[in-house]
Order: sequence, then structure tokens, then C-alpha cells
Amino acid sequence: MRPSSRLAAALLASALLLGLGLFGQQRPFQPNLNSPQVAAAVARLMPKLNTRQKIELLAGYTGPGYPHGMFTHPFKQFGIPGLKMSDASVGVRVWGPSTAYPASVALAAAWDPALARREGAAVGQDARARGVHIVLGPGMDITREPQCGRNFEYLGEDPDLAGQIGAAWIEGLQSQQVAACAKHYAGNEQENGRNSVNSIISRRALEEIYLAPFRTAVLQGHVMTLMAAYNRVNGRFSTDNSYLLTQVLRRQWHFKGVMMSDWGATHATLACLTAGLDLEMPDNSYYNAGKIMPLLHSGKLPMSNINQHVRRLLRVMAAMHFLDRPQKDASLPLQNPHSAAVALAVESEAVVLLKNQNHALPLDPAHLRRIVLVGPDVAPAVTGGAGSSFTRPNVTPVSLLDAVRAAAPSAQVAQIPYPYPLRSLRHWWQHLAPASAAGPMFTVRQRDAIRRADVVIAGIGPREGEGWDRPYDLPGRQNAYLQAVAQLNPHLVAVLYAGANVGMSAWIHQVPALLDAWYPGENGNTAVAGILFGKLNPSGKLPDSFSRRWNDEPAFGHYPGHDEHVHFAEGIFVGYRWYDSKHIAPRFPFGFGLSYTTFAIHPLSVHAAGSGRRRRVTLTARITNTGARAGADVVQLYVRPPHAAGVVRTFQQLRAFQRVELAPGASRTLRLRLRWRDFAYYDTAANAWRVPAGSYGLAVGDSSRSIAGVLPVHMP
Repeated sequence: MRPSSRLAAALLASALLLGLGLFGQQRPFQPNLNSPQVAAAVARLMPKLNTRQKIELLAGYTGPGYPHGMFTHPFKQFGIPGLKMSDASVGVRVWGPSTAYPASVALAAAWDPALARREGAAVGQDARARGVHIVLGPGMDITREPQCGRNFEYLGEDPDLAGQIGAAWIEGLQSQQVAACAKHYAGNEQENGRNSVNSIISRRALEEIYLAPFRTAVLQGHVMTLMAAYNRVNGRFSTDNSYLLTQVLRRQWHFKGVMMSDWGATHATLACLTAGLDLEMPDNSYYNAGKIMPLLHSGKLPMSNINQHVRRLLRVMAAMHFLDRPQKDASLPLQNPHSAAVALAVESEAVVLLKNQNHALPLDPAHLRRIVLVGPDVAPAVTGGAGSSFTRPNVTPVSLLDAVRAAAPSAQVAQIPYPYPLRSLRHWWQHLAPASAAGPMFTVRQRDAIRRADVVIAGIGPREGEGWDRPYDLPGRQNAYLQAVAQLNPHLVAVLYAGANVGMSAWIHQVPALLDAWYPGENGNTAVAGILFGKLNPSGKLPDSFSRRWNDEPAFGHYPGHDEHVHFAEGIFVGYRWYDSKHIAPRFPFGFGLSYTTFAIHPLSVHAAGSGRRRRVTLTARITNTGARAGADVVQLYVRPPHAAGVVRTFQQLRAFQRVELAPGASRTLRLRLRWRDFAYYDTAANAWRVPAGSYGLAVGDSSRSIAGVLPVHMP
């Protein structure tokens, strides 16, 4: 066995052990902002700081030993460290190479909170090894349209799925005494014009869709910090939006942690301080003594406001034990094999098999003599999207070409270089120059190699990044390229590397098998190859609805907006809620994913107890692996509300899910539990959540469009 093959096998075995929970358990620590010890530490430090020092504590700091605009102001004489920060959710960047995990959307595609918790803990260990106090993640914005340049950083279109996965990741990270930062709060669902665009969102859509994941991060994940977004929401910048920062976050959710700005997102001093922004990053352009002291002297700003912000920052420091010990843990390796195994485990669960016509997959390496790989993403490896979440791996990343060669050592594996350049990120909306487009796709020898191959594997993708959005269709003539490859050889398997859906109409009918690999991180292509060749069973499920065309999307006609305003005109009808209400068939529905085995789901019974907000509902279902090999499926529970006069409701809403691993022929009985809130809608006029009385349907299946059965439950 080649050394690379032995390493891949070892990592894959470790990933499987992680999937079974046999190692990688995080410490049980969870921070408590309300503890007497935290209160005592804050009370001890507050009198030591003078007014100028308190102001300095509320802004980012760069100085000797504190580079990159990633620190708060240190006060060593009082034992207050400069808090060291790092982007983002898929690895610890800025501070040198680190483990590069799959994209956050891949974690959502695994539908596995336990795995999310393990990844968070692994990132926490990577952070402690580098002395990082705060990791600037997870991204909790909703996938509203597939073009958003940072969809790969987020957790899909559904607020319940995003909230559960995000909260679990936060718990894992903070178990290592590293603070999480849920971002970008709020309405940052596109990158085009993000610094000034006004996201116009109804109150109900805010409560039910866009704020809901952040609420779960606060109330369930107990996140220590949040980040205010660049954009405006209903006319006010997120950083000085008192409705978001005080009314919702502090008064409704009782958040006691720190609210910081995105880097350079602060636009005012008094407005931000009074709205509830605690920390300006990365510098003190607005939160400085020159601007704040006159406000204090004039009485426009009470000293109690400054003290409140300082207490919040000190409270987080005390709760996370940043005041008690060095943050760097020298016992943890910078290149951690455990972290690499977790990264591989995530991708092993995340890959979604979207199409498998005539059982084109899995491939049998014993019967393959010639394998040809084509497309722009075959090699070198595309580990992640561009921008502040991109993590430079501390190992040589595994490309799709490397992984296929390791999985099929007896075959002749060849790569045909992609002939067309892809535009730089900022020019994706432009077409390639005519000279580039006129060049030949293949040489005569390349055409012959494609024709003679037993299978052709294409690695395709759009390239995505922070600060700009990308086209709906694949750029760089990839559509025409795939069509040409399919005409030469019908035995074509495509692997998509992207953060969301892409236009497929030009080629999907010519591709017998399609995998969505998202962005696989440093070693995830080993898992991709494991699925291609049947060593792993595909078990990922889509966290987004994949439309057939851009015109079908809920944001069509309202994205990217006009004159710096974007209307979220679809309201609560985001993702599958839209396709259900408009009776539009998506290409691949929310929650969808094929397998090499088969499952049967049987809803059995419903039990309800209690009344009012204390009502609890439990649905019991049985799932059986009816196929010939081991695999995993995700049982999904959707609540279907009754028709109520004057109340607009979506057809159904995901409210519970559970990933289940089963051997062939094995069964398992599940209990999916719901609370009063799972049946509620937000009544804007009353400023309250309501549950209309009536009979609700509990739909159980393995996607939003594959429902095994519906059981009724009455809500009084």
C-alpha cells in the first residue's frame, strides 16, 4: 500500500470511529455568565479601570505583540489579557496553517448535531494550541439565494436545522474554553453591496426565519459573543440598530455576552453605544476617548452606558477563565491528528448523492482499467471558499486526483487539465474574453483518452468568496465542457464543489451520477473517493432546496436589489416553504439525499401532554434498513398547521430530525419531541407567538418531498 493510501485509510478509520463516538469527547465545561465567581471577578476589576482605560477596552487594538487587528486592548497590570481572535468556522486562520475543515454548509448537510459538537471541540483545541480566545464563527445567516458568496460559511435555508447545528458547534467550541461568535447579525444574506445595502425584512420574517438561528445560538448554545453585520436592516445599520441589539437580543433573549462589530462595520459613536454595540473592531475609529469623553462631559452619554459595556466584556473573560490562566495550551499539537480525523468524519457524513441513474455508483475498482478526471476542481484541491474563513492547511491537501488514485491503485488514472481560465472572483459576472472562448476544448489525444476511459470523473464548481456574489450558472464554460465530455463518453460522474445550488439544466440529463461534495477541507476528498468506490455509503442530506432554474427561486426579481435596497419580498416563504406554497417542483428538494442502501420509515404514534406553553408532543417512529449494506438516514419531522382564518402559514416546517446509522435489516425506534413553540407563528400585530387551536399534521419522512406518513395531533 502506498504511504498516501495508508494515511488515507488511517484517517478514514479514525473518522468512522468518530462517527461512532468512540473518541474525541470534549471536556464538559460550559461557561456560566451568571455565576457568583464571575460577578466577583467583574466587581474586583471595575474599580481599577479609569474612564479612559474603560473606553480603550471597548475597541480593537493593534500594537507590538498584538498584530493583524485581531485583539482587544490588554491591561496586563490588572491581569486583563488582550483577547486574541481568529476567523472563522472551518479552521483557525490568521495565526499560521491549521486544520482546514469542510465548509460549514457541509456540516449542515450531515444533519448530525453530535458531529457538529465534535467539530466545534476540535476547532477549540486548534484555537487553544494557538492561544486564541475567540473564534469568529459560526455563520448563522440563512441561504436565501444560491448566489450569495458566503453560503458555504452558513448552515442552509432552514432556521431550525441551522440553529441546531450551530448551537451544537458552539457548545463544542466553548467546551474547550474558547468563545464562539455567532455572525452576521442580521440580514446579511448577500455579499453584493453588503457594506451599505438595506435589507428590508418584515417583522414576522425576521422572527421566524432570519433571527431564529441566532436565538437558538443564544438560548441553547449559550454563545458568548455575537457579531453585528455590515448591512442595514429596515433602514438602520446593524451596528446601531437598537431593535436588533437591545430589544431582541438583550430584552427578549436576555443575552448577557458581548456584541462586537464586523471589521469596519461601525459608523457612529453615540448611536452604536446607546443601541447596544459593546466592542468596535478592528480599531477605535469611533470608540475612542476623543469622541466619547465629550459625550460624557456633555451628558449626552451617561457613564453607566460605558460601564455596562465594560462589564459585559469582563463577564465573558471571567466566565471563559481568560483571566485565570494563559489561553495557549502547549500540550496541544499545532498539527493535530485528531482534528484531521474530525475533518474527514464531517465530509464522510456530508457528501450528498444527488443522482445515481442505473446504479452508476459505486464504482468497482477491480473492473476499472482506465479512469480519466476532467474539470477545473480535480487538482489542485479546492479546500474551501475564499475570504476570511479560508484556512491554509498545515498539510498538503488531498485533491480529487490524489484520492481517486489511492482508491483505485490498479487503474490507470489520468487528469486532463481544464483548458479555460476562471475569472478572478471580482469578475465572475463577466464572460471570458473571445480569444479564450475560441480555443479548443481537447486535443486529439485527450479526446481519445476520454473515449477509451471506463469512467470519467469531473470536478466542477463556481469558486465562491467573501465580498461578492457569484453567478447562478457555472462560470468558465463549464456547462459546454460537461456537455462535450458526455458526448465523448456517457460514463460520466460529476462531483460538485460549491456552497449552494448551481444551474444544471445544460448538462444534468447527460450525467448519470452526481455528488455534491461542498468544499471538503484538507482531506475530505478521501471521503469523496470512498463514496465513489463504495467504501463509504453516502448519507448527506441537502440543507437547501436546489431549484431547476433561477426564475423558480423565492428571491428572483428582488435580488440583488436596487439603489442599495433589497426587499425580502418572499417573507416567510424561504426555501422549501416557497416551493411548497407555489407548487413548484425543485430539482432536488430540501432534506434529499440518495444512498447505496434503502430505508423504510413508519410513523407509529403520537402522544401529547400538558396545556398552553407547557404542552409537549412526542412522535414515535420506526426506521428500518431494508437494503443489503450498512448506512445512515435522517428521519425528518415537519409540522403542518391547520388553516386558520386570517393567518398565513407555510405548508410545513421542519421541527425535529435525527440521523440514524443502521446495519442491514436492523431497525430502530425513535422519539421525536416537540414543544409548544414548534407549532407557533409570530403574530406581528400582537408582538407575540401564537398557536391557533386545531388539528396539526406531523409529517415524517427523509426529505421535504418524501413523506412516509402523517399523523394528527390536536393543539387546544
